[in-house]
Amino acid sequence: MTFRPATLDDCALLARLNHELIRDEGHRNPMTVPQLEQRMRGWISGEYRAIIYEDGSEIVAYALFQEQPEEIYLRQLFVVRQARKEGR
Repeated sequence: MTFRPATLDDCALLARLNHELIRDEGHRNPMTVPQLEQRMRGWISGEYRAIIYEDGSEIVAYALFQEQPEEIYLRQLFVVRQARKEGR
């Protein structure tokens, strides 16, 4: 497994994954994937950073976080369904 920093070019991918996260949690967030992409774009171009985890060419997870002086605030952590409980 490898990981890399997400860029603004990854915002569409991150939005789709965020939409899966919202559905999996049963959250009532009504945002569409395009709306989530715009929100993600704002976060990444601002104070947040994202890391994308890959297994070969397969995206398996992402983390969205904000580094603060004394801590790291983890806003989102998502593992795709087919990669859960795999011990990767």
